[in-house]
Amino acid sequence: MEAITEQSNFIFSPMSLRAGLALLAVGTHGPTLRQLLTFLGSENTHHLDVAIARLLSNEVCPCKVPKFKFSFAFDAVNALRQLGLSEPFTYAADLSGMVSNMPPEGLYVSAMRQTCAVEVDEEGTTAVAATYSFLSPTGPCWSPPPPPMRFVADHPFMFAIVEYEKAELLFLGHVMDPSKED
Repeated sequence: MEAITEQSNFIFSPMSLRAGLALLAVGTHGPTLRQLLTFLGSENTHHLDVAIARLLSNEVCPCKVPKFKFSFAFDAVNALRQLGLSEPFTYAADLSGMVSNMPPEGLYVSAMRQTCAVEVDEEGTTAVAATYSFLSPTGPCWSPPPPPMRFVADHPFMFAIVEYEKAELLFLGHVMDPSKED
């Protein structure tokens, strides 16, 4: 890591530089790339690469950072709607290209949440991000599931363990007298 000056609050580390460059490299082109290079005082990305290589070649300075944890969660539906993506969150959604076993009444995205967390300790840095969404049936044709069936095995019965994706029978058995435990 390298502090810019003795009194600096800004630290470069190989990890932060590589992560920052990766973020810059993802989709930065055209006018955006020109604006970025102008801001950095460079004519092309080669100057940036040379400057970063110079920074990474310096010795690591003593650095003390307290342990900390940070987490953040937000409703991604609202954020995506503000960006102009609204149809997947309505009954008019067409998710047939994303769902292989689409129910006849269709589906829409009823909830989407993004959660991120960062933890820094003496072992290093851990960062995670997860997004989940919940699909709900569309339209009034949807009906609630039937009430659970009641099954009391107080008489002889047969049972099977089946892998449904491939319709393979994995195990088949029967119980002649359920009152006996052996």
